[in-house]
Amino acid sequence: MEKVDYNIEFAHVYINEEFSREHREAAWLANRVVQGLEKQGKTYSKVILIDDYNPSENMLNEQDFIAQLARNQAEPEFIAYEASLISLKEKVLEQLNMKRRKKSIRKYIEQHSRLPCSFLIVIWHLLRLGLITNGVEYYRSLNEEIKKPFVGKKLVTILPERLKSVEEKAWEVIDSSLFAGALDNSEFIFF
Repeated sequence: MEKVDYNIEFAHVYINEEFSREHREAAWLANRVVQGLEKQGKTYSKVILIDDYNPSENMLNEQDFIAQLARNQAEPEFIAYEASLISLKEKVLEQLNMKRRKKSIRKYIEQHSRLPCSFLIVIWHLLRLGLITNGVEYYRSLNEEIKKPFVGKKLVTILPERLKSVEEKAWEVIDSSLFAGALDNSEFIFF
């Protein structure tokens, strides 16, 4: 599998949001990361994850959102949808080493009839690293002319501080899986 050096996620957006100052700040941070990687001669792909799993109301105009990022010199190469990750649930649950953690996640799913956000993040990070696949692309290229790999050897994740606790739960789950240590060389930027 061909990989770039870094898969950069930024400007996470919910379908019940519009482009905001938070997304502009994420774009600015992504640009700084990209400049640093380019100086080092590293390859990268930029991706946004659209949360279409949790909100019920959809007011996001994707084309406008991407255009706003482009106006901030931060157009992503790839876009992915959180709801599409659900199909990898069992595959990832099988990779958990701790029976107690696996049981806890299954209990949450049973009680709430949905996956916990932290578990969706686990799937997302493993997918970005190419550690899980099943022949389906869970992302799409925004420009078919650009032939860049989606998967990265390492991750850079740029998120608002309000999402840090959910990310930390995801890290704990990954560390209790067959992929423990997968995020060791990754960078997480919270603002």
